[in-house]
Amino acid sequence: MRPAPRAIGPALLLALLVGPAEQPAGEAPPAAEAPAEITLPLTIENVWFTRKSGAPFRFSPSSGDLTIRDDVLTFSTRKRAHEIPVQRLRVVSFGKTPGDVDTDWVLLGIGERRAESVVAIRDGSKFGYGQRSREIFETLKAALKTLRAAQYDVADGFRAYDVFDEQFTFAIPEDWAAYVASVTIVDDRAPWGRVLVSQEAIPREREPGEPGPGPVADPRVLERVLAGRVPAFFVERRAVEPGMACAGFSRKGTARLLGLAAEGRLFPGGGRLAAAPDVSPELVDRCQGLRLRSRVVGDDGTSAELDLHAIARGDTLFVFGLRAVPDRYEEFRRTLDACLSTVRFSIAE
Repeated sequence: MRPAPRAIGPALLLALLVGPAEQPAGEAPPAAEAPAEITLPLTIENVWFTRKSGAPFRFSPSSGDLTIRDDVLTFSTRKRAHEIPVQRLRVVSFGKTPGDVDTDWVLLGIGERRAESVVAIRDGSKFGYGQRSREIFETLKAALKTLRAAQYDVADGFRAYDVFDEQFTFAIPEDWAAYVASVTIVDDRAPWGRVLVSQEAIPREREPGEPGPGPVADPRVLERVLAGRVPAFFVERRAVEPGMACAGFSRKGTARLLGLAAEGRLFPGGGRLAAAPDVSPELVDRCQGLRLRSRVVGDDGTSAELDLHAIARGDTLFVFGLRAVPDRYEEFRRTLDACLSTVRFSIAE
């Protein structure tokens, strides 16, 4: 059963400008603060680690220390040490795993090209009841950023975007701006909402939570972005529906996806589809998705190219998409394709 969006207190509502339904928000929910500076080698003492699937080495659930060096992660116990070359790290994420819904783990996806095996780490202090697991994640993530390892190994001209790293990370053009247009809070998480990524920054008329009339975003810039006149794309995150999964979309799931597109619920900016979309299969990271191509006609009669890439993962349907005035579609599409190739979904489920 899908969890219902929760009611939140006035203080949190003011801080996040979000609620059970989507509301505008200029910032993502706050995350644990990453270390300001990482100096390697770095040792994190007293961690528990275990193999969740596959693994570059075999071991029973163990406790020991984790040392991060320029080229290797070393898990040391009293009896032996296990090493993972940094170059084999593909994904680092944080969350729960199948069969252990009560515990958050730092999850390392390891492989030559994709995450083929998973090693899980958590705080081992206070007999396993310590509260450092999130801190360990932020420290390890900061180290991997410094080393440009895992999902932070991005091409020149791009930068890693990891605001929602418990779900996914990807690279966006270095000089582009990301604007969190909305989030939905569910069980203290922010799994759904909309992000706009644009070559033209979307200024805020006022800060989130600051009293005052009018919208948070500059409506003139926002209108240009949503109309497809400015190089941009969006990420729409919403609740997954029956027949939608990482393994693919069933006939029922595909029909529902097309229905959501026809209702205008998979893309911002309003308008209606000029024709039924062309549908083709597409692999994004480890998930089998669908690509929808059509045109959208706005209320003023103008049309724009619409290109949607839908992937289901866990409880979330991700739609990476763009709308572009026809003569700029190819330009916009090349940027979106480059960013899609860098998507890395969390390995927590």
